[in-house]
Amino acid sequence: MHINKQQQRILISSDEETIIAIEQIALDDTKSLECMSKFCIEEFYNNNNNYSTKAEAGTLSKIWKEIKLQTLQTLQLLEIFLSSHNSEFDRCIFVAKALTPTTLSSESYHQEIVGCCEVIEERFDILLPQQQQQQSSPELGNTSKRERSRRNNKNARHRPIIENLCVKRDYQRMGIGVALIHACEDVVQNYWSSSDHNAIYTQVDECNTNAQTIFYKLGYQPLFSDPTCTNIVLDDLFVKEVTVTKCMMRKAIYHNKDG
Repeated sequence: MHINKQQQRILISSDEETIIAIEQIALDDTKSLECMSKFCIEEFYNNNNNYSTKAEAGTLSKIWKEIKLQTLQTLQLLEIFLSSHNSEFDRCIFVAKALTPTTLSSESYHQEIVGCCEVIEERFDILLPQQQQQQSSPELGNTSKRERSRRNNKNARHRPIIENLCVKRDYQRMGIGVALIHACEDVVQNYWSSSDHNAIYTQVDECNTNAQTIFYKLGYQPLFSDPTCTNIVLDDLFVKEVTVTKCMMRKAIYHNKDG
């Protein structure tokens, strides 16, 4: 399933005309997926590192850091590749591109990815954490196991989940994040083959108040805080999984019956 790649455009006033185009990436477009993944990983990890010593400037430290980032990118692309061959679930990935004319009279543009977001349909349990813990088997006492159980519960309904919303720092507060969220909502409402979705969901880190504010203004209502979630972070040696609290948010959606 594909939709118009230039689904939305936002015109930003600046010293020179810059167009922000919201585009959908086809799941078989390897080159575009690699560019998206590189942007996503660098924004989430490279630009938010925890290095505070002179070791950051060391050659070996930089090389090892690049290896870790490349590994994360490879894992993300592998996960996308595997999901693209799973006909049971829908998945759409959007990027925001800054298009700047190469010359004043030219119709050619320099393109730069400045944002990304995706919406994934998966089996997802929205029981409250304490309810889930009561229903879990003894071996699911570990929080990361409970999170995997939430996402892999075969008794859970298929739900559209917005994930990996990210906008480059220099382009924030320009409406790009809102446009990316709207693109995800639109594709679920009007294009996905499953017509029984009556809501769309997202999970936002409890400490990410900016993202929570954006979703709240767009009509998403907080359901509960889930302390059983996990994030992947970089440490001094490689990567590790840490337990975090995320806010589960929900928004009712309505389908285009004429489509």
